[in-house]
Amino acid sequence: MTTTTMSTEIPGPALRVRVLSTPSRRTVLLDGEFEAGSADLVRTTVGHLLHPGREVVLDLGHVTFCDVPACNALFACAHDARDVGARLELVHVGDFHRRVFALVGLDAVLPVDGHRRGVCAAGSLEAAG
Repeated sequence: MTTTTMSTEIPGPALRVRVLSTPSRRTVLLDGEFEAGSADLVRTTVGHLLHPGREVVLDLGHVTFCDVPACNALFACAHDARDVGARLELVHVGDFHRRVFALVGLDAVLPVDGHRRGVCAAGSLEAAG
């Protein structure tokens, strides 16, 4: 497994971005505050990793803060992944961020810890209840 570490120099708490690579999967580990100052770094990093058929996982287990520009970057990453035929998933999402993602609808376009709102495991739409 290959590990690549990238970080950005931004005022205040920084976001550390590391990429773990295997032949079929890339895992992007985020550590710190994912906010307006680091949203472009994440989108660019993910964009470079997206290829048809490849799985890219964003590990948010160590994200301490996520603002609207960060959510917008995740929406953009989801659309970029769809456009190139890659699979993008969020993992280790904390309860607070999971609620935020549900409120903004991010969980409808990206799997969060293996689940996407409105889609059951078999891939068919869940009945509205």
